[in-house]
Amino acid sequence: MNITNRMNLPAALVSACRPYPPTPGRYSVTELVGPAMLARLRREHWDELEEDVADRLWAIMGSAMHGLLAEHGQADELTEERLTLEMEGITVSGRPDTYADDGTLSDWKFTTVYSHGELKPEWTSQLNIYAHLLRAHGFPVERAQIIAIYRDWSRRHEAQGIPHAAVIPVPLWAPAYADGYLLGRIEAHQAATPPICLPDERWERPTTFAVMKAGRKAALRVLESLDAAQAWKAENGGDRIEERLGECVRCMSYCPVRQFCEFGRRLAGGEETE
Repeated sequence: MNITNRMNLPAALVSACRPYPPTPGRYSVTELVGPAMLARLRREHWDELEEDVADRLWAIMGSAMHGLLAEHGQADELTEERLTLEMEGITVSGRPDTYADDGTLSDWKFTTVYSHGELKPEWTSQLNIYAHLLRAHGFPVERAQIIAIYRDWSRRHEAQGIPHAAVIPVPLWAPAYADGYLLGRIEAHQAATPPICLPDERWERPTTFAVMKAGRKAALRVLESLDAAQAWKAENGGDRIEERLGECVRCMSYCPVRQFCEFGRRLAGGEETE
């Protein structure tokens, strides 16, 4: 992967931003729980990929937090301990942020205020696979939690009752379920042709229909179908209905391999997709 530096940031940042190349036959937990197609194309086109330093700054902040945890971990904690598990000829590798001897698994996330109160599905999957790795190495896991740090927090959020950070409990899966899930993810990543990313993996926003009123910027109501919007307008009033086209947010703005993905290329070209 080529790291560009369009903003001419210091060389130390460029060096810190360089990701490790993928290793054949070895998957990280975060890679496995993510979209299989994205991971496959990232591996196949690693030397062709390009990313700018500025787009990786928050990844550096996450790495810095992990370094602090390793330095200040308590005597009764495992901190940043690399764990592996062999399954179906594949090495699964994970490094949980902290594990306390009372069986508490914690993972730290830099995220946005927008996600306050939300437990993302990939967080649940990630922590449950970490728990699976810990159990395989003899460490019982009694509870799991995300420590969410809101990187865009400001004083105006305080007035809304949103804190700087939050502890979000993560439900634990039964060991048999975690084992089956992990096997399924390995099969998806090892498939001859990985499946196209699911709508939630594409961060897909559906097309909606907003009932608007003249002189007002905000919609009176936003509905999921034109029929529903027309019915609501007939009963409640409004001047017009505005169609807000859906979008695959990740595909269009954040996917690092979209130029190599047939689905992504079709989106960029304005073609219909299933």
